[in-house]
Amino acid sequence: MIAVLQDIPFIVLLTWLAPVGVVVIFAAIGSRQSSVPRNWPSAPGIIVSSEVEARTIKVLDRNRESGVRFEERNFANIVYEYDVGGEVYSNNRVAIGVDRGNFGVAKTVARYPAGRRVTVYYNPNQRTDSVLERDPPGLWRIVGWTALAFVALIFGAIIGFDQLARFASRHIANAPLSIGIATFATIMMLTALGMQRRAAEAGRWPVVKGTILTAGLERFRDARDGVHRGAKVFKADISYRYAYEGNDYIGSVASSGAEVMTTSAHLAGHSIRRYRSGQIVDVHVNPDNPSESVLEPRARGVAVVWTAATVLFVLAVFFAIRG
Repeated sequence: MIAVLQDIPFIVLLTWLAPVGVVVIFAAIGSRQSSVPRNWPSAPGIIVSSEVEARTIKVLDRNRESGVRFEERNFANIVYEYDVGGEVYSNNRVAIGVDRGNFGVAKTVARYPAGRRVTVYYNPNQRTDSVLERDPPGLWRIVGWTALAFVALIFGAIIGFDQLARFASRHIANAPLSIGIATFATIMMLTALGMQRRAAEAGRWPVVKGTILTAGLERFRDARDGVHRGAKVFKADISYRYAYEGNDYIGSVASSGAEVMTTSAHLAGHSIRRYRSGQIVDVHVNPDNPSESVLEPRARGVAVVWTAATVLFVLAVFFAIRG
């Protein structure tokens, strides 16, 4: 194993392991933040209102010249009041850390219905700063297993590729190149299968009626190449509102599969031509996470992935036979 790793440039290993380091750093920051509320005193409180709320957030996007994009996501807006020393305070922060939305929203709303009595943990130095949940469940356990799995995957792939290449070199020509191409083809094939499986699963989700809010094209410039301005890129921009089990949600996924960003406005707008503002549509909703929804449960673009995988497999066989 050591011999195999020594043949790999240090910068390559560093690039592969960088995501693990980022995960650990963010987990350490989150753990540091979580240790503070554990020492905060508590006060009795009551839930004033509990509902799903749509908010626009900024998201990092390396594909854009600006480096960011804006998304509308669903959040659990739990407003509560609590009494400290005869003064009443109000807040809507449920747990520690940053809430990115679109996850566990319905469960949080159900867990904190309006009128429920709760225990509020507040900052004694700034009483308006408070939380309802101060113990993130298994943060380090989740991060640890994720990091270990990632490292095992990387080094397992390195060692496996090396051993397979040594074995195959005795039987086929150009073994490393053939195996490398076949590996990429296999990854693409598994990606296509995942897309199809996800689309099939979405097709079994409950269907509710929704209303199209926007249906147009978003225009922006892609990331700079270091010298010139990025090319003008188009992407379908669609949003819709729907209700599920008494809560209102915002969705933005027209079809399952890869999101298309292209320099052609015609191609980018192909998937939304059938929609217009105010139109009533069928929305497929994930019952386990109602913030997740789709209008068309089909694996858009999967044919391209299958075609690319097939071409790569043919190339792998060609190099293996002809060398």
